[in-house]
Amino acid sequence: MYTVGSRNQRARTWVTLAVVVAVVASTVVVGLGPATTANAASSTIVVAADGSGDYENFWFAIDNASAGDTVEVKSGTYSFSGGTDLNVLDKPLTIRGDPAPNAVGPGADAPVLADYRFGVPLTLTANASGTTIEGIVFEGTYASSGLSLSLAADETLSGVVVRDSEFRGIDRTGKVGIDGDEIDGSLDSFVVERVRFAGSGTDGGRFGVQVTDGGAAASGTTYRNVAFLDNEFESVGQAVEIQQGTDEGGLSDVVFRGNVVEGALDTMDYGFALDTYARNASISGLTIADNDVNVSYTPFDVTTRDEGHDVTDVLVTGNDFETRNEQAILSVAGEPSTPGTMARVAIENNTFTSSGDIRNVLLVTANDGVAVSDLVICNNIINSTGEADALSVAFSEASGVDISGNEMNGPDTGSSGLGIFVDAPDQYTGLVVEDVSIDGNVIDTGGEGLTFHTQTEAGVLRNLSISGNVVTGYNQVAVSLIGSMPNGTFRDVAIHRNRVRIPTSNVAGINVFGAGEAETKYFPAKPFTFTNVSVTRNDVTAAEQAFSLETRNARSTDAVRVDGNRLAMTATGTDLPGDPNGMTLELFGTDAVDDFDLNVTNNTVTGAPTYGVSVTATVGQTTRSSASVRLVGNHLNDSGVAALYLSTADSQYRTRAGNVTVTGNNVTNNTVAFYSDAWGTLAATGNYLAGNAVTADGQGAVTTNTAGSALALDVYDPATDGPDGVVVSCPTVTSGADESFLQGDDTPPVTSFEVSPTTVAVGEDVSVNASESTDDVAIAGHVWTFGDGTTTSGENATHKYAAAGDYTITLSVTDEAGNVNSTTRSVTVEAATTTTSPPPTTTSPPPTTTSPPPTTTSPPPTTTSPPPTTTTTESSPPPKWSPPATQQPTERPTTERPTTERPTTERPTTTEPTTTAVPPTATATAAPTTTAVPPTATATAAPTTTDAATTAAPPTATGTATAIDDATTAPTTAASTTDGSAAPTTNASGGTATETPDEGSPGFGVAVAVLAVLAALAVGVRRR
Repeated sequence: MYTVGSRNQRARTWVTLAVVVAVVASTVVVGLGPATTANAASSTIVVAADGSGDYENFWFAIDNASAGDTVEVKSGTYSFSGGTDLNVLDKPLTIRGDPAPNAVGPGADAPVLADYRFGVPLTLTANASGTTIEGIVFEGTYASSGLSLSLAADETLSGVVVRDSEFRGIDRTGKVGIDGDEIDGSLDSFVVERVRFAGSGTDGGRFGVQVTDGGAAASGTTYRNVAFLDNEFESVGQAVEIQQGTDEGGLSDVVFRGNVVEGALDTMDYGFALDTYARNASISGLTIADNDVNVSYTPFDVTTRDEGHDVTDVLVTGNDFETRNEQAILSVAGEPSTPGTMARVAIENNTFTSSGDIRNVLLVTANDGVAVSDLVICNNIINSTGEADALSVAFSEASGVDISGNEMNGPDTGSSGLGIFVDAPDQYTGLVVEDVSIDGNVIDTGGEGLTFHTQTEAGVLRNLSISGNVVTGYNQVAVSLIGSMPNGTFRDVAIHRNRVRIPTSNVAGINVFGAGEAETKYFPAKPFTFTNVSVTRNDVTAAEQAFSLETRNARSTDAVRVDGNRLAMTATGTDLPGDPNGMTLELFGTDAVDDFDLNVTNNTVTGAPTYGVSVTATVGQTTRSSASVRLVGNHLNDSGVAALYLSTADSQYRTRAGNVTVTGNNVTNNTVAFYSDAWGTLAATGNYLAGNAVTADGQGAVTTNTAGSALALDVYDPATDGPDGVVVSCPTVTSGADESFLQGDDTPPVTSFEVSPTTVAVGEDVSVNASESTDDVAIAGHVWTFGDGTTTSGENATHKYAAAGDYTITLSVTDEAGNVNSTTRSVTVEAATTTTSPPPTTTSPPPTTTSPPPTTTSPPPTTTSPPPTTTTTESSPPPKWSPPATQQPTERPTTERPTTERPTTERPTTTEPTTTAVPPTATATAAPTTTAVPPTATATAAPTTTDAATTAAPPTATGTATAIDDATTAPTTAASTTDGSAAPTTNASGGTATETPDEGSPGFGVAVAVLAVLAALAVGVRRR
């Protein structure tokens, strides 16, 4: 049993203990919030080999760093031979050493990462997406690489940047600068910039960067948004190799810009190689620009293999490529079932140089039915000092090809200039090559100058222009158009205003050849057809033969025109190895192939060693043929044997003279004017003849009716008809990689959404759908504002309105670059239909008991509480109360205390009610006694209490009051207020549901402290 003094002492002790606990709890709990926030923010960790930083060991630093941290590595050499997998980076970090400003590679004080347990110094996993490495030197030893990529199937490494760094010691033992050999995942946004890759020794290294597909992924592996910018590769085996080998995958938006590659000068070094070798894979978006590559093998190799491959949007521009033993290659290989495409490819303004005896300096191929469209090869300089062809292009079908404005140089023997080849497997028939321009090229080589050769069955070559080219050198043939196409067609073909200078060649300056197939015992003829084909206004100087037209089993739908050409020969004598004619026309037909018309007009032929014009249009002696040749308005001068010769093939097949028209020509200074071995009589009328030794000769008869003076002819004029007047304008092809991932995306999204329905009732659902919104890169998020203060996110959402009215819904769309765009739609909300119940009819009289006003110290209510005039039955719940529009302070209403007297026996302490103080956001549940309610509610006296105090709640709050047995003690009221604290809500059982403060907030700590103090006080009172 305690005395009065002991009770007070213990009360003070409990209070003191409570205060201590409260202070500690407040300090700890309140402190949790700021500490958590500090850990969430990124920090900088310093690594210094001399111990002046946070860590001396680089690998310990990255292992203990948090995602988003910066690891700053000070100068020094870091090597580590212990630990397990500390070199595996599985979180995004910024690793910064000493980047050199405005230069390639790191600074002079860059830290060196040497070895990690004789292995790769650093390995990036997919979880390291977002990592930046700059100003670091990687110098592994043995066969280790500098930086390794490790990706499992279906993983993606994205947002990685390696810049201003160096990879040393790359060699043939297997060391690679950046090694992604046999990864099974994808790359997205991988940038290597201003990095130096250095090989060891003169034998070169293996790879600067190698990324190859391991093949474990089933399909869809992609390398996207990959860039190599302003790097240096010295004595490496191959600068960059990227190989993709899973079906349905590929490479997209890959950039090589501003790199310098200096090979090891051996036989195995390459520049840039991109390769896909699985089905339906593709290369889409490739830029190779402004690079300087000097290697032994291929400067760049872009190749696809297998079926269904596409190569699209490729730009190769501004590069200087040099090779010694190989060629630059752009190749697409198809399969019969799904051949693939090559589209929007531009190779322009580059310099290619080869010093080896290789086949081609630049090779562009699209084989096996691959369709080519929008291929531009323009304004390049292609030099070969060995026996290499300058440019070879091969495809099966094409539309929109422009090979113009290029300069091609080669030695006098062996090398050729431009070769275009159209071919396809036997199962492909009817392929079309159209809209091809070969204009304004300058070619000086020793082999064939410019050759266009097509040999697809039933193929069509249409809308071809070969114009304004200058071909010089010791060519076998300067300009050659060859069609070996059964049932094939040349249509709308023009060889126009070219200049040819081949003073020592024994073949034609310009050659046109078309051949079909003759009929057989089992198959009908498959003739070759000429439609609107012309050879006009060319200037040709050749040794022995200036122009040749040869057909086999061919026909024409209209006359083939050979018009206005200037043809000159420089060789002399008749014992020459070729066909030393100014113009050789050979038309070989059969009974089934006829109707070939040829117009030879307004040409100048001078100095032919044998014949100025040789015509062989053979038919059998009894064959009916309407093949015809017209020679009109030509100037045939100074031929060694004859100006015009009608030849015979043998005793069975000869030219029919009746099908040859010779009129209006100037024939001068020839040994013989007309020499005929044809069947029938040649009627040469209206020609001007002068200075010829003999007018007519040969086995066939010739009749002449000469003009009295030289005829005015429309012949070639060098001032107006030369190639200089041909305007070469390469088309602009939108090609190359989308480099927005490097430059930043400033294009906002296109926003659009649907609302359904647009008219609703209060409480009904309104659905919104933003699936029609788009962005040029990718959408990051959607935010909806419904016009009633409510917002939400997501592509789709549903909302209910609580009040009638017209509302504006706003959609804001943000893309991955942070660009935002918004749009709005309207919705109408109508009032809901309601049912009104009559008021209660059962009343109860107001209370008759009176109690004095409570003695609480709470401030008086600030709103008016009218007398309790509303009545209700005990079984009805109290109606909700709303404050009036205008409220003034008034006298507090009172209720009389009940007349029941207080019992005289002492109350047991175990049943004594406890008063508890709570924070403003918490609610204390009242004991089942008298309840204080707003004036519009009914107050019911508790039958077990003899003394109660009734407290009227403020108009803005509802609460409970507990009557106690001491009139000097104020009742405690817990309520929600309008001062910003949370209001209690009624739960399903009629009690109150209270929102609990966040345990990490300062408010929670204060609440714990207050509760602790009050609990101690209560214990002290109880003890007392």
